[in-house]
Amino acid sequence: MREPRVVTVMPNWNGKADTLECLYSLTQQNYRNLEIVVVDNGSQDGSVEAISEQFPKVTLICNQENLGTAVAENMGMTYALEQEADYIGILNNDTIFDPNMFRELVRVAEADVRVAVAGPKVYHYDQPNMIWAAGAVINFTEVVGRMRGYNQKDRGQYDLPDDVDYIPSCALVAKASAVREVGLLDPVYFAYFDDPDWCWRMHQHGYLIRYVPTAIMWHKVSRTAGSYSPQACYALGVNAVMFMKKYANSCQWAKWFAFAVLSLPFLFVVRAFQGEAKSAWAKALGIRDGFRGVRVTAETFQRRW
Repeated sequence: MREPRVVTVMPNWNGKADTLECLYSLTQQNYRNLEIVVVDNGSQDGSVEAISEQFPKVTLICNQENLGTAVAENMGMTYALEQEADYIGILNNDTIFDPNMFRELVRVAEADVRVAVAGPKVYHYDQPNMIWAAGAVINFTEVVGRMRGYNQKDRGQYDLPDDVDYIPSCALVAKASAVREVGLLDPVYFAYFDDPDWCWRMHQHGYLIRYVPTAIMWHKVSRTAGSYSPQACYALGVNAVMFMKKYANSCQWAKWFAFAVLSLPFLFVVRAFQGEAKSAWAKALGIRDGFRGVRVTAETFQRRW
């Protein structure tokens, strides 16, 4: 039988070393009907030249400037739809993969027409048996996406498939038919929250989001902005409010405001003692600017704090 055609999309912004390692890992996949697309967001580190030289079969889409993760991924997905892909993969460039990952994701998605998105078990790159995510859930009270199993040693506790709120876009596959129905990522999210937003819309259209434990990968985690950098925290603050504006009901808003009043000052003090006061302050400013309707841009990640 013909393998479904998978076109996988990877954004890159000045991440040459990570991207080349990721591309090499993709070439080792035991899945033949796989096309790789890299969307470069105006890199200045020689990424485009290196990719062209070392991986000539990779399709390159080059932007003149950093348009953000969501826009870059949308450009790649538009290309995939035009090429009549059966599945669209979305990947971060700071990842490597088990050779059977795509085969397992497609196998599970093909077995159930209700599944729109499938995602793997994700380990930390530098701690290969430590879980980063086994799918994720959305917590409206704290306005965060919580990774299931985060920083837990893998003892088999997430070895069964499960339906989850969303799959982090460090690696997932989506049925092209569902993408045509639901639409692309919301470009309002320059970075962060684009994946929970997209999966939430999939749920609203009656689809399932499935975690697949037999599909495995490793993630270097937040190589672009840093996992708790002020830039990342500011963007998370802005986009969390935007997500709430789109989807939260009055009860969820009330719980969030109660959480903010009671907990955020305490968390700020804790972060200050941990030497992360700038990041905590940036998160607060991001929440404020989210209510003001400010959008995250490329300049956000160049801002000095």
